[in-house]
Amino acid sequence: MNASALGKRLGGLRPRALRLLVAAAISVAAFATRAPAAEPPSFEQRVVEQVGHALRSVDVLLLRSLVLPQLTSPVSSSHRLFWRILQVGMNLSPKGARGASPAPSLADGAGMDLAAWERKLDRLVSSRRQRGHIRFLIDGDAFFPRFLEAVRDAKESIWVRVYIFDRDDTSVEIADLLRKRSREIDVRVLLDALGTMMAGQVPPESAMVPGFAPPPSIVPYLTRDSRVRVVTSPNPWLISDHAKTIFIDRKILFLGGMNIGHEYRHEWHDLMAEVHGPVVGTVLEDFESRWGHASLGDLGLLLAAIGQRAEPVGDESASDVELRALYTRTGASEILDAELAAIRESRRFIYVEQPYLTDDAILVELVRARHRGVDVRVIVPSGGTIMDAANVVATNLLVRNGVRVYVYPGNIHGKAAIFDGWACFGSANMDNLSLRVNQEVNLASSSPEVVADLRERLFERDFARSREILEPRPAEWDAYVLDFLAEQL
Repeated sequence: MNASALGKRLGGLRPRALRLLVAAAISVAAFATRAPAAEPPSFEQRVVEQVGHALRSVDVLLLRSLVLPQLTSPVSSSHRLFWRILQVGMNLSPKGARGASPAPSLADGAGMDLAAWERKLDRLVSSRRQRGHIRFLIDGDAFFPRFLEAVRDAKESIWVRVYIFDRDDTSVEIADLLRKRSREIDVRVLLDALGTMMAGQVPPESAMVPGFAPPPSIVPYLTRDSRVRVVTSPNPWLISDHAKTIFIDRKILFLGGMNIGHEYRHEWHDLMAEVHGPVVGTVLEDFESRWGHASLGDLGLLLAAIGQRAEPVGDESASDVELRALYTRTGASEILDAELAAIRESRRFIYVEQPYLTDDAILVELVRARHRGVDVRVIVPSGGTIMDAANVVATNLLVRNGVRVYVYPGNIHGKAAIFDGWACFGSANMDNLSLRVNQEVNLASSSPEVVADLRERLFERDFARSREILEPRPAEWDAYVLDFLAEQL
């Protein structure tokens, strides 16, 4: 593996199964890449940094991932291990043909019956329907200024749940603001231990603030001289909390694909949503459960369940629409179940934008939808990375079966789809980890306003910016290996 491949961030365009193996090998070897600083570090500084990274790696990969969860969370850890083994076994079985056949002309009838569809979802998934208002924030230029404004204006609390809280210039700027606000209000940060540690070892591709030197670790930096309460989600059996939800005063929710880091602010094409209304309370309950579990293990999870409020949080307004929170949790694959059902129900069109499009069940259903006459289109990232190699196998299958595949000119990290008149977006990729293994949060809606806004501002613009793939692309043998690993792990 060359240096450029290592240079892609953890949340970037590589299969996460391989990223995990690569990062684990880097950690064991105590290899650390330092972000640009005013002066090159001295030999002593490099030794201290490498030793510190090695100790943090042992702490996260061994103690917090394999040892401590068995002591503090024996029930949930055993449940996760059983679920992990079950998913690996299920993924070994074939899910459909991977050949090619001519696709029919596009259907011109009506789309799915949305009222009947929502009733079907009521039976299919356990999530409650709530009302709320959504504003999409596309890319870092839209999200980060609004997020910082909300943090500055917060009156009571700021609760942050992210997969990665990096240690680059953008992350430190946000950490400094959170530290300042913690002297006035309740500030909590829940981050994934494994994701944050691994992402912090590789600098972003674009230049950071001149003279910036990153702190050794973001967790002690956040808590130093502040009242910020930081809890790291453990990774039993290397399972991660991949959700990204931020709550301001328990009334405003930011949800989507963005972590806290330089590349999300300046480099990648990503999607967040600002959410108001009673639905915020539903997602807030999930945060409280994750916070309790990360803090006190199985006992904390039980206490959070006992203490959760029955009434919704957030004020309802006349402009609110019906929304539904969907989750991936151990033992419950709501996002996968809902999206598979949506593909099968679709009659007119399916639009998908994803950095990771490797789940075999999803691919098979997309092909079947196209053969029913559905206009199926997907947008994937541009090339030059290992993730693109894995996506080639998937997109070649789609192209051979009449699905229109577009390559976006850059790194996509947003996760969104529209199935006729139903939209689904959030933190979940269309890969095995997001749909079956990790912890994820999506929102979904049949609101014509929400669907039209997402279609116009994200999909129509990205179709216009992207290059359509008209013929299958060459795929080397390693692409098939990567595709297999991405599907199994």
